[in-house]
Amino acid sequence: MKTIMFYAIEQTSQMFWQDKNLFYCFWFCYSVLIAWVRAGFCPNYFIPANNMFKRKVHGQHQQILLGILENYGQMKWLCLSVGNFYKPSIWADLCNSSMQVRLVRPITADENVIAMVQETYAALENINTRRNTNKLLHFLSTSKSDFDVLYTYFYTMDSLRYLASKLIIQHVGDNENGLDNKTRYKRLRKCKIWMSPNASFGTEVLHLATYYFVIGNISKCLQMSRDVRNIASRYRYDDFPDVPYLLHLHHGNHRRRDNSLEAFQNIFTKAMVFQRSDIYVPHLCLELANDLQFVAMPPLPYVLFLTYLCCHELGDTRGRDEALHHMVQVQHDEHQGGQRFWITNILLGICYQILGNFHMAMMAYWESAKSNASFPVGNTAISRIAILYLCIYATRLYK
Repeated sequence: MKTIMFYAIEQTSQMFWQDKNLFYCFWFCYSVLIAWVRAGFCPNYFIPANNMFKRKVHGQHQQILLGILENYGQMKWLCLSVGNFYKPSIWADLCNSSMQVRLVRPITADENVIAMVQETYAALENINTRRNTNKLLHFLSTSKSDFDVLYTYFYTMDSLRYLASKLIIQHVGDNENGLDNKTRYKRLRKCKIWMSPNASFGTEVLHLATYYFVIGNISKCLQMSRDVRNIASRYRYDDFPDVPYLLHLHHGNHRRRDNSLEAFQNIFTKAMVFQRSDIYVPHLCLELANDLQFVAMPPLPYVLFLTYLCCHELGDTRGRDEALHHMVQVQHDEHQGGQRFWITNILLGICYQILGNFHMAMMAYWESAKSNASFPVGNTAISRIAILYLCIYATRLYK
C-alpha cells in the first residue's frame, strides 16, 4: 500500500488529497491495487522495472487474491465491516453516532500536535538499524519535510551506532592479539564519535552510557545515567509520550522557535533493545547467549540498573542502595514493571545476587518466571535460578 500511495500521489493533483476526500482517496488506491494484481506486476517506486509481485503474486495465488479484492470492491463501503483484527470493525465505528460527531468536529491545534508526534513515535519505534548506511545518508540529504528530516536523521544515526558496536566487539577480540595502546585508543575514540549523534535522542543516550561502562569509564556512565533518568521515567508501554508533558514542551519550543528535531530529542523514549552484536554490560551475557536472542527492556529499570552497577564499582554504598530501592519500586510500574517486561525482575535479581543476597535474588527471578510479559521465549529466569542454586551449594560446600 505504501508503494501505491507513492504512485497515486505522484499522478494526482495535490487538491485531491484532502480530509474531505478521504474515502475517494482510499478507493483510488484500492483500484490501483486491483489493476496491479490483475496484471501481476507491482513496480518498485525507486526501480520501476523491478516487479515486487515476482515469486509472490502469480498463478493460483494471484487469482485467489484478485477474487478477494474484487469481492470487497463490489461490497463498496460495506467492505469496512469485514475483518477479525479490529473490534469493532471500521464500519461499526463509522456508524456510531459519537464517532460521527468526532469526525466532523474540527481538529484542535493540540490534537494535531499529539497525532503528529504519535505517528512519528510509531515510525521511529519500528526502525531496523541494520540498513545500508550509504542509502540512509542519501535519503537524509534529499529530505524535505520536518518529518523526513527527523526520520532519516534518526535512522542514519542509529545505523552509525550499530556500526560502532560492531567495531567495539572487534576491538575486544583484537585485544587478545596484542594491539598497541595508541591503536586501541583511536578505535575507541572513533566508536564514541559514531555513537554520540544517536545519543542526542532522549533515552538513546543509554547506549553510549553502556559503552562508557564497558570501557571502564564508570563515572561518565553514572553521570549520563542520572541525567537521563527523568526522561526515562516518562516512557509509556504504548510507545507514545506523556500527553500533558508533550503539549507543555511543544508550546515552550514553539515560543523559542525550535525545530521538530530539537524538540523530539528532549522527549524521545524507547525500549532498549540489545542483541549479541550490540554493546551490552557483561551481566547480560546469559540473556544474549546466541545470535538469535534479543532483550527488550524499558529505559527506567535499565537506568537504575546502570546506576546500581556504577555505584557498586565506585564503592558508593549509599548511591547503590538508593538505586536498589528504586529498582524495587519500579517492579510495579504500569508501563515499565515486571508485568510488562520480564527483564525488569531479572535486573533486580542480578542486583541482589551481586550483594550476595541469594534469597531475594531467587524471589526476583521467580517473579520473572511467573510473568506473562511479552517475548517469554527468551526469559532466562529458570536458568538463573538453576545457576543460583549451584552458587548456594558451592558456598555451603566450601565454608
